[in-house]
Amino acid sequence: MKRDAVFILLFLALLTLPLAMTPGRIAAQDPPAVDKPYPITVGVGEGVAICKTGTIVCPARFPICDDISIATVRDGKDGLEIVGVKPGTTLCSVMSAVGVRFLYAVTVR
Repeated sequence: MKRDAVFILLFLALLTLPLAMTPGRIAAQDPPAVDKPYPITVGVGEGVAICKTGTIVCPARFPICDDISIATVRDGKDGLEIVGVKPGTTLCSVMSAVGVRFLYAVTVR
């Protein structure tokens, strides 16, 4: 009977060993990585095809630009394009085909 109890305790200790070895507390203290907007520089009247940047799963849809007097989004031959309207900077975002929204820091020169 004692021998069985020792084996059970040893078995339980071995089961919980991986839990004790995981760095859960250390990882929880590290700050999460902050995603930065992908930078796009474009000239006035020029367009950059978002799908050609390699940043998004296409087809892209549902574009939003903070300041459409600086940059806007249009349909182009290669999908959505960020187009420069006037010099300045703004943020634009686009929904990918897998439902993730990507943020772009647009500079129009």
